Amino acid sequence: MVCPENMSITHITCTDGDIYGNTAKHEELYSEQTATKQPTVEKPEYAGVITIEEVLNIAKNSNYLKMEDFRKYCSYSSYYDNSHMKFNISDRDDWYLNISANYDGSIAVCSIVDNVGHNSVDIRVTQYQQVLDSINEWSLTEGIMAAHTAGTITLDDVVRLHNEKGEYLDLEDFSPYLNRTFISDNSDIMKFRVINGDNYKVSKENVVYLTLIPGYGRPLITAILHNANMSLTTDILNTIDPNGDYKTEFDLVMALDCEKPWFLE
Repeated sequence: MVCPENMSITHITCTDGDIYGNTAKHEELYSEQTATKQPTVEKPEYAGVITIEEVLNIAKNSNYLKMEDFRKYCSYSSYYDNSHMKFNISDRDDWYLNISANYDGSIAVCSIVDNVGHNSVDIRVTQYQQVLDSINEWSLTEGIMAAHTAGTITLDDVVRLHNEKGEYLDLEDFSPYLNRTFISDNSDIMKFRVINGDNYKVSKENVVYLTLIPGYGRPLITAILHNANMSLTTDILNTIDPNGDYKTEFDLVMALDCEKPWFLE
């Protein structure tokens, strides 16, 4: 059968008869009423978008959350669901806010999920400061993973600088190891690829990086040895937190004299 494009077909019938037009059999092969199905509309993955600042404001009042509070973040009124919704966090790559409710519309689960680092925190049961700390840590991890390599440095030089400068390590101490073609992207993060030295050889199982993070009025807030996906990390600098309290998380020389760290061959 041939028919014009976009023309609706309502019936197809088959008729058997003789050459004189006498009909012997009449059969309906198709009718629009029985063959047509209601179109299925797939539910969108995200009910809407939300910013990380809005998420943090929600976390401050997490004990009083109702499902209705999230209606204003829905892209369309039809996207609102009184049992479960997921919102894309627009200013974070592959982060979303996942919310579910029990029978009366109060929040049973309200969590921030980071698919990049496979992190999650329930903002209903977690104190606000812990939520904030988690988000800052996830963001820092993403920033480190995405940062361009500024240069290369041997593990021997990492140990030497640690021994010589300690708490007073400065970004300028690493200027000899910058690539000549490196152009800063105005980030506070500077990442170096760590390679073999004469005395110390880097791990054959993991690519090793050294990331420097300045801040809080000190030359460096921390210096971290880590692998490519940040699943293995080691602070090589005795750091200071924003409140001014000292904390000794790791001493590189002590670790080298004791059990072999992950970043060594």
